[in-house]
Amino acid sequence: MASRRLRIVALLAIVLTAACSAASQAPVNLLLVVEAPDAAILQSLNNIVSEAEKAYGANLIALDVQVVQVDRENVDENYEKVCKQLYSGISMILDLTWTGWDKLRELARDFNIIYKRADTTISTYAQAIDDIMMYKNTTDCALIFENEKELNETLYYLIGNSIIRLVVIDYLSSQTVERIGNMRPLPSYYVIYASTKQMEVLFKTVSYEQRSSSSSNNNDNNDNDNNE
Repeated sequence: MASRRLRIVALLAIVLTAACSAASQAPVNLLLVVEAPDAAILQSLNNIVSEAEKAYGANLIALDVQVVQVDRENVDENYEKVCKQLYSGISMILDLTWTGWDKLRELARDFNIIYKRADTTISTYAQAIDDIMMYKNTTDCALIFENEKELNETLYYLIGNSIIRLVVIDYLSSQTVERIGNMRPLPSYYVIYASTKQMEVLFKTVSYEQRSSSSSNNNDNNDNDNNE
């Protein structure tokens, strides 16, 4: 689903830059700013750009794509990389960072560069759950993700926008299932963010752990009865 949204956003950016290049027939320099954990999407974006150039013809659209990968541990270095690209000549910026980069938006405004922000995270779904919790007048929930990357990108939304009390888990394992079971009080709701295939894996993990726990409890009860 995120891949589909990303494709639509990228094509929108191409249409906008095509309008710029159509008049001058000059290449349009597009700067993509992405989070380092999202680097895998760059190949898809490159393919989309290539498809668009072939479909519309080189006389209509010619894109030169530059990329800056954002490492949140080195903010100053990220900023320097962006400034270097801007001084080399950029026509448009496509901001794919998890939260949007306000400083980048300000730079684009100062340099009179087209700036577009695209949200390809799953924060939309986190917001929907947040709204449901508010509607049900409850404030506690356990959010379970299929990987650490989706957990991290969602945390930025939750910290800045959510008031619900929650626990976040990046993957279900025997240890995390046990940890959830030992929580007091237990969460009122459990929400899993995952693909269909991964959802099945997570459900099987929970089912297996429940059966194991039930079997263990039964064995303990039998031992106690024998001792009596």
